[in-house]
Amino acid sequence: HPNVAPVAQANTVTLPTAGMAPGRTISVTIGANSVSVTAPSTGYTATQAASALVAAINGNAGMSSIVTGSNVVGNTFQIVPDVAGTPFTANLAGNGSGQLEGVDIPSALLTGADTSSITINGTTITVDGTTPLASPQAVRDALVTAINANGAVNGQVTAIADPNNTDRILIQSDAAGGTFTIAFG
Repeated sequence: HPNVAPVAQANTVTLPTAGMAPGRTISVTIGANSVSVTAPSTGYTATQAASALVAAINGNAGMSSIVTGSNVVGNTFQIVPDVAGTPFTANLAGNGSGQLEGVDIPSALLTGADTSSITINGTTITVDGTTPLASPQAVRDALVTAINANGAVNGQVTAIADPNNTDRILIQSDAAGGTFTIAFG
C-alpha cells in the first residue's frame, strides 16, 4: 500500500454578515486555548471582525502552535491545523457572535399622537410623540431606551445607538450565535 499524505482539516468560520456592534465580543476556543476580540466604539464590519479574529488566533502562542487563521473573505475565514491530519474542534462564542440588525429612523419627527414602533420576536415596543422628539436622534435614543427596558426582550437582544449614524439603531442578539425577528414601523 502506498503512503497517503495526510489531508489538512479546514474549518470555515462564518460571522454575522452585519458585523459587530460596539463593545460586543466574539471568542474562538480550540482545546485549552481561547482568543477574544471586542469591537471598538465604532463597531466592526464583518470583514474587520474576521480579520481581528485571524490576527488574534495567529498572535496567540498556544493557539498558533496548533492552527493558523487565514483566508478572510467578507464575513468568513478559515482555521487550518499546522500539521496536516491533526483534527481539532473550534468553538465560537460571545455576545457579538449573534445576529446584528441596523434600523434606520425616518427623518419625520414624532409629535402629538405619532408613534414609532419596532417588533422584536413578536413583542412590539412603541415610543410616542406626547413629549415631542425633536430629531431622528431623539427618536433613536428613545427607542434604544425602550427596547433595553422591555422585560420581554431584555436578555434576548441589546439595542445601542449606532456610533456612526445619529439616525440608526443597532440591535444584536445576546445569545452566542442567536437570532431574532424584527419589524420596524
